[in-house]
Amino acid sequence: MCIDWYEALAYIEWLNTKGGHSYYMPSEAEFEYANRAGSTATFPWGMDRAEICKHANVADKRVKDHHPQVEAHDCDDGYEFTAPVGSFHANAFGLHDTFGNVWEWVFDCWAFDHTLSDGTANPVTSGENCHKRIIKGTGYESVARYARSAARGRDDLPDIRIAVIGFRVAARVE
Repeated sequence: MCIDWYEALAYIEWLNTKGGHSYYMPSEAEFEYANRAGSTATFPWGMDRAEICKHANVADKRVKDHHPQVEAHDCDDGYEFTAPVGSFHANAFGLHDTFGNVWEWVFDCWAFDHTLSDGTANPVTSGENCHKRIIKGTGYESVARYARSAARGRDDLPDIRIAVIGFRVAARVE
């Protein structure tokens, strides 16, 4: 968290000099596939929104206590801000924190819908909105209407560093 899109890419470039695997920032499609972990439901664990605090760090009663106007989830996940990695159960693919905690940069340029995508894991790398970048996964401030597996956002300033956006590194398997 607190790292901009360009710094995330620079870290991945540095990591690739260390040998071993070939690392990259996942595309929007890859991130969503990993987040859903085979599920077609609203959430990686199913359809029950009441279960959200058992599975993810989102805007909950702790946030509501400090910000009464927020449409928070009616539960307590144990954290007001970020939670340590692995604080919640892994999804069906064994991945932690793909839902909740912090939004994550993906490689794709922003598009309002998926019409620029070629339907594969290839990221969208051109278009009029490449100065904006997509974030996926929801964050600790995500209210009920935005917390779902397909949630996506954008940041108009990919050089911004804020506590609710981070990144994930993927490795190519050869």
